[in-house]
Amino acid sequence: MNAFTSLLFASFAITSMTSVAAESGFNAFELSSACLIKLEKKQLSLRLAQQLTRNTARWQGVFSTYQLEVNVERPCVSEAITNQFDELNRYMRQLQGLIENGPQLYQLRLVDDAMLHQWQQGQLPLVAYAPTGNESTWQYIEAFDHHGNVHLLDVYTQPEVPVLILEVNGQQSLREGLAVMQG
Repeated sequence: MNAFTSLLFASFAITSMTSVAAESGFNAFELSSACLIKLEKKQLSLRLAQQLTRNTARWQGVFSTYQLEVNVERPCVSEAITNQFDELNRYMRQLQGLIENGPQLYQLRLVDDAMLHQWQQGQLPLVAYAPTGNESTWQYIEAFDHHGNVHLLDVYTQPEVPVLILEVNGQQSLREGLAVMQG
């Protein structure tokens, strides 16, 4: 792709983003941030799914019927994925006005405790990511299996296979946000 074509695509993207932003009530920065976060979560979900066969025993060890959410921490993911999570965490913290180098905001959540039993019986989970935007507008949730294949999950029907969802830990984010406001 030559420089002119690259410039043409970039100007088209900026123009499109600006018009979408104007129609939706968001500014272009908010839209570009949301797109960046979605792409990062998508890529991380895919990479986590592809590593499940190597790391499933470690992951199973941190989940229980009493603990369906776990923060994404170093012992359970590769160094390359950890670095990518750290960058995304810093970016998300900056967007939310939180302390930049605080603990990891991202977590993996098992959709249902019955899925833990399925996983322990050998059925590898899909890894999904929470879509951006208003939940009422979601049509499906994109998930990946350990081969990297895409699965589109119905938002209204619980899947028959185990599913881990990559998402921001809302409680931790709220707790830290309140501390920033008070402090």
